[in-house]
Amino acid sequence: LMYLPVAICGYVIYGKKVEDNILQSLPLGPMLYIVEILITLHLICGYVIVINPVCQETEELFRIPKHFNFKRVINRTVMMVIILFIAESIPHFGAILSLVGGSTTTLLAYILPPIFYLKLCSMKGEWE
Repeated sequence: LMYLPVAICGYVIYGKKVEDNILQSLPLGPMLYIVEILITLHLICGYVIVINPVCQETEELFRIPKHFNFKRVINRTVMMVIILFIAESIPHFGAILSLVGGSTTTLLAYILPPIFYLKLCSMKGEWE
């Protein structure tokens, strides 16, 4: 639903010549560079949020203290290198990621929240 306005605008402006990735339809120029910079910043900031729970779990697994220290830096750096290696070594990783993301988004957005809600509502707490 949030991507619909972008899709409609892209189709209205470029017609049937629109690419799957709307950025590939934009002409070279300052606007394309600004959009690419903003998307890059969005991905970097979002990635930190997504990868943080994984890093925290590995830190617990290896019994790394919760306060900032050299071991945490090493752990997170190794995690980033592993993820980078996987992403660069698997051919067509973007297509695989799109398949996984597209198939799990509906599950995470529409199916699991009501199930969690029903489960939580059916639980009896000690406060009752």
